[in-house]
Formats: sequence, structure tokens, C-alpha cells
Amino acid sequence: MDTVLIYGTFSSAKELEKISNMLENNDRKIIIANNTNSKYKINSREFNEKFDLIINFDSLNDLIVFEKMDIKIISLNELLYESYDFKMSVIIPVYNTQDYIQETLNSIINQSMELKDIQIIIVNDGSTDNSDFILSKFQKLYPDNIKYIYKENEGVSIARNTGLKYAKGKYINFIDSDDKWGLTTFKNVYNFFEDNPTIDVISTRLSFFDGMVGEHPLNYKYSKKENKIIDLSYNYDYIQMHASSSFFRASALQGVKFDTTLKYAEDAKFVYNVLKKTFKIGLMSYIQGCYWYRKRKDESSAIDTALTKENYYSHTLENFHNYLVNDYQNNKIPKYVQMMILYDLQYRLKYQSTTFSTLNKNQIDNYTQHIINLLKVMDDDVITNPNLKHINAVYQVAILSIKYEGYNFNIRNEEGIHKIFSNNIFIKNITDMYLKTEYIYEKNKVLKCESSPDSCVKCYTMFLPFLLIKIDVFS
Repeated sequence: MDTVLIYGTFSSAKELEKISNMLENNDRKIIIANNTNSKYKINSREFNEKFDLIINFDSLNDLIVFEKMDIKIISLNELLYESYDFKMSVIIPVYNTQDYIQETLNSIINQSMELKDIQIIIVNDGSTDNSDFILSKFQKLYPDNIKYIYKENEGVSIARNTGLKYAKGKYINFIDSDDKWGLTTFKNVYNFFEDNPTIDVISTRLSFFDGMVGEHPLNYKYSKKENKIIDLSYNYDYIQMHASSSFFRASALQGVKFDTTLKYAEDAKFVYNVLKKTFKIGLMSYIQGCYWYRKRKDESSAIDTALTKENYYSHTLENFHNYLVNDYQNNKIPKYVQMMILYDLQYRLKYQSTTFSTLNKNQIDNYTQHIINLLKVMDDDVITNPNLKHINAVYQVAILSIKYEGYNFNIRNEEGIHKIFSNNIFIKNITDMYLKTEYIYEKNKVLKCESSPDSCVKCYTMFLPFLLIKIDVFS
């Protein structure tokens, strides 16, 4: 009799029994593998004692594996026994969110997925408000589901890594303690994972509520009605920068941790370290899942706060940007990685040099050179990607000028359509820009006009605020 390993999980013992009978009728037998070094996984929770058969691995050379009605051969060292107590583990780092944490917890407890299948790991990162009282109360109400840990304040990344040690779910999420989940999200995400065993990350749309209502700029990648799997080698602009709106296959997180030295971009680095194994991501449709991100009415902009911190200009660049680039020292940087870098840089390029009050001249020079070096390795089509909303035509011209160490900017009339080119690279049609006698406007943004004293040609200029790059537009 051949031996068969079932690759995947089953909704019930009855479903497994049906498959078992079918296999046994064909002289094949089900086992549970217990080698711990394999990419092939099964979940022991789905098997009752009737099917928990034992086999001597030393007596076999190869096993036949049953996978979605297909039979294939794998070697013994590719087998894995994997046990989970929950379908989903949710890790919540908490610091002084007494006004919001109850709403966060209720959005998890009230999921359409059965509560018995959800583990909630709360890491109180030294809160000084009333959070501990609220969290202790919830832990007593749901002792079978909630693991509560109190520790001294060390930051969100250490808190998340601490929670990860206690995770017993097949899939894992990290939610912030003032946000919430749409109530059908967990069940839909779980089913999507189960139907697609080759993906390790699933992302949902991120929508704002409370002080600001609207959609996150990266929500363009989600379909309105259909879930989809994306190959990031082709759809490189479908970047995922947030861990909180992502779900991860637990087995894919082996050896992956949040960088505790980063204060900014720690989410993006964590997600990247998981995605780079396959460069594939699952995307939930608008109606299948939503992460609700609270924009508080009383909070200052996170970017405004970041501008006052020295490590925003130095440490983040070294441990995030350079980390990504150094992964491909001898190879071309994938466009997906370029897009991640430019997505972060687009905000940095906007800041006036006067915001660098925390830096000395040497630090400013190093920061400037770092950005210039990064811009030089970006592909032209990534620079001009329309989904980088803050890199408009003027910024695109400036970046291309930096990349090619000098600008060659012009507006051409081709078949009656005025088009912008920089270094012979098409930027855009002039559909939202128009020329007047003294100014050129771009979506109501005035570009400074200067007249040449020895010519009747108007020279329109615009400065890239941080790098102070002058752009000339002639008409």
C-alpha cells in the first residue's frame, strides 16, 4: 500500500474521511508527517484520533503526496508536521490607548469567524494610563483567547516581537491598539489563504476614520469585488508598506522579526522580508476585508513629528533604504523594491531645507547625497509611475535631471498635443497644465516666472524644495 500525505487542511473530519476512503480504495494510506524541516505542511487540529496514524520514516524512501487531487513524489526531508491551536493570532502592542483599545478588541471578538479560532495576544508596552485595567478585564472575560503580557516600555517593534513568541495561530496579524478590523475580514482572509497555499501574505484595503475619513493612497491596488493574487515582479507598483493591514502565514515568519532599531519604516521592512521569498501577495477585495486606521483629531501629523527626529534622516536611510539596495548588490534592483524606496522618498523630497533644524551641515550633506545616490539607481518608468502621487511632472523632471546629471527639459507639440519630455523621456501630456503670459500652472500651483533680459522667451522655473533643483520650462 502506498503512503499518502495530505497537503493542506480540512474543514471537518467528515471531509477528511471522505478523502481517506477514496484513497484507501486505491490502495493508498493517509499519514501525518512529523519531520520539522519542510515546506510541506499539515495542521494536526484538523485530524481526530481515527486518522492519527503512525509510520516509521526510516522504512521509507519517498512518499506519494496528495495535493488537490494531484499525486506527486517528494523526498522525506520535505515533510513537515505542523500544529496550530488557532486559525488566527492577532498581536496588539498597547501604549496609552485607553480611549480606543476596547473598540479595537471588540472588532476582533465580534468577527464572523468563531471566537474559539482566534487568539489575541496583547503586549502592554508600559502604559501609564488606564489601559492595564481595561486589558485585565478583557483577559478575565476571555481567558481561553487572550494572552496578556505587561512589560516595560521599549517600543512597538520589541512589543510585536514579544507577542510573536506566543502566537499559536496558523495566520498572524499585527493590529495597532487604536485601529479596528471589518467584522467579516478574518473569515474571508482565512478562506483565501486556505484556497491559495502558495502565498504567505494577504493584504486588505486601509481606510481612515475618526479625525479624517477617506482611502489610503495605496488602495488603488484592490479590486472592488474580487480577491486576486499578484506577482510583484510584474505588478511592481502594488507595494505593501503596512504590517497592520497584512496577514501572514505563520510558517513564513520563521526567522523574520521587526527591526527594533528602526523608528520609521519598520513595517515596510518586515513585510518586505516576508514577500521577498516569493514576490507574491494576495489582495482582498474592497467588500471582503478592511483595516480601519484611526486618524485622531488631536494628533499632529506623524511626518511633522518625524521631521524633528535626527534618526529620521540618518538611521532610517541606513537600515531601510540601504538594506533594500544591499540585497541586490550584484544584480538589478527589482522595480518593486525601487517603488518602495521612491514611495518613501516622495515625502522626503517635499520638505524645505529649513526643516533640518536637528542636523548639522555634515549631516545635511550626507542626507542629501544619500537621496541623490538612490535616485540615480531608479528606473525611468518607476520615476514616472503615476501611482507616486506626490511626484508630479515637476518632480519627475527634477529626479531625471539628478539621475542623468543635467536636465534637458522641453515641451513638444506632437500631432497637436503638447507633451512634456525630460532627457528624451516622456513625462505627461499637458492636460492639467496650461501656459499664460507670465505663469505656468499645474493644478492651480504657480510655477515662478522669470523673463530673460535678452530674449522674448519666457523662462518658467520651479524649485524642488529640498534639493533646490531649478527647472526651466520654455514656451
